Amino acid sequence: MAVQFSEKEIRAVKAHFPKLELVQPTTWEGDLDLFAIHNGLEIKDLYKISITVSGEYPNEMPLLREIGGRTQEIANKCGLMDLRTLHHNPENGTACLCVKQEEVQRFPPGSDLVKFVDELVVPYLYGLSSYEERREWPWKEYDHGGLGLFTYEGEKLASHTRETIMTIMRCIFLEQKNWTKYREQLRQPKGHRPCLCGSRVPLYACHKNAWAGVQHLHQCIAQLGMTSMSLILEVEGDRSKK
Repeated sequence: MAVQFSEKEIRAVKAHFPKLELVQPTTWEGDLDLFAIHNGLEIKDLYKISITVSGEYPNEMPLLREIGGRTQEIANKCGLMDLRTLHHNPENGTACLCVKQEEVQRFPPGSDLVKFVDELVVPYLYGLSSYEERREWPWKEYDHGGLGLFTYEGEKLASHTRETIMTIMRCIFLEQKNWTKYREQLRQPKGHRPCLCGSRVPLYACHKNAWAGVQHLHQCIAQLGMTSMSLILEVEGDRSKK
């Protein structure tokens, strides 16, 4: 079922961001005037963006794409070969706005597009402009993909439900190219295996917080009375349907 934005939400978006247009039932496009300050760095800029929502909206976070070519321009200017350094997914052009575990906190179910732009889109675009200015991201970053998810787990050591664990596992197994390496770590954690980043250094020494995250997730699964293998098989079933 296609998303139907209420007239109230459409008016709110147009009032706050008058250059954005609802070009399709699920997609907003247009220019966004950026003005933000962080740690004394004031940035005024302009970005052309696209925001797409799924049929699960507003219980699922929208997708952001920078469509004006600025991401590539900044990468070229800064000598970056990998657009993921700018938290850009080269496979589908989407921006990585936060780690998966933070999505429900940053965009709680029932949130609207104004909140999404103010609290996720604007900070991300500020980060792009800040990188162009200072050659570094303005706040804490996590590694891309599953490694970042594990690192976040190792730092936060948050409690989990079956649903939150499955969300993490689906993100890894349905979106991660080298998912088989993650499969082995979740099935039977071993810190001496080569790091998931691709180096030959053991995981526990190369990315110690990610190693802590692997162990934490494994423990959470056991505490819930489940096995990693049963969940892996369930997610692999989803993968085979894609």
